[in-house]
Amino acid sequence: MLSSPAAHPPAPALAAPQIWLLLSDKLGDNAQVKTLAAALGLACTPKQLRFKPAFARMRPIFKPSLQHVDAARSDQLAAPWPDLVIVSGRRPGAVALWIKQASGNHTRIVIIGRPHRHLAAFDLVIAPPQFALPARPNILPLTTPLFALDAGMVADEARLWAPRFADLPRPLTAILLGGPQPPFRFDSTVARDIVRRAARQADGGTLLILTSRRTPPAVVDALRRSLPGNARLFSWNEKAARADKASNPYRAVLGLADRFVVSGDSISMIGEVLSLGKALAIAPAPFRRAPHIRLEQAIARRFRAASTTGNGIWSRLKRHCHARGILPFARDFTSFHETLIRRGLAVPLGMPFRQPPLPATRSDTADAAAADVAAISARIRALLGAATEASGEASRR
Repeated sequence: MLSSPAAHPPAPALAAPQIWLLLSDKLGDNAQVKTLAAALGLACTPKQLRFKPAFARMRPIFKPSLQHVDAARSDQLAAPWPDLVIVSGRRPGAVALWIKQASGNHTRIVIIGRPHRHLAAFDLVIAPPQFALPARPNILPLTTPLFALDAGMVADEARLWAPRFADLPRPLTAILLGGPQPPFRFDSTVARDIVRRAARQADGGTLLILTSRRTPPAVVDALRRSLPGNARLFSWNEKAARADKASNPYRAVLGLADRFVVSGDSISMIGEVLSLGKALAIAPAPFRRAPHIRLEQAIARRFRAASTTGNGIWSRLKRHCHARGILPFARDFTSFHETLIRRGLAVPLGMPFRQPPLPATRSDTADAAAADVAAISARIRALLGAATEASGEASRR
């Protein structure tokens, strides 16, 4: 059950910082939050949020609110309020803002991703490479996606599934499919085209096609009807996955497949494949055809080219719109894909697979990821120190 902000005052800071992880129904967002928590090395309390059916697709207004939260099915949010909340995503982000308000601004917020507005309300914004955020003191840009696989879990599930794949012709080419999310289109035509082009690129062996939570049922049905003879389809089933985690071969395929094709809308799956150092091809995510999407992308291209500190018309318009939350910060998936391709970590779908990156390249990538994590940890510990100091001063008054 969720409590009212006015019902409880903020609790005094404890010697050990109290940290909440706000988790949602989005596995990719949760993975980033858990990765950051593990790197931080401090005790954290997970808070699972469930949302009302009306907000399964509809987005809530981005403001401090619990309007979209299903209180009966969510973990309790009540005082003593935490020193720090770590969150990713729009719907959990609104809850984090509510917690900060309820705590009398005691709680610090670390958000991974792109706040749609209220940028200054977040104490630390961790910006993955697909987001073009302005240079501000509370924004920490990353050079690599914030994902870390549990190598032991991947190995365990690979051993569990290995007998089922033992007789399949090699190489095993995994096709990992996401789903529609603004501004991208992901319908049956797009999905079938990815499979067709991946089959041509694979040139033999076996295709292991895995859908995800975001893949629409109509797309899964269309894939099933047009499945190539050398393909195996594993469709995501949420009820089955909750009842038996072994029913989902995703981690096993990460360990067993020789090479991967990933739909470009899923940064989480791209990031996890990158961490394995295996051959990767990226299928670009096509934009929706709606006129407002075309206009939005045209403005976003102008904004990306504009200097945030310049005095040109587009620079001034960009600062004005972002400061007032009129337009969100654009996701630049294309530039992210191009960076990976330029660094030799991936190829575009349709080009021959490259061998896994050379050890030196993998080492450079790992070093960059380690540097990102170290910078994040240092900033968060500074926030916790500031929160503890502020609480101490308040208690002495």
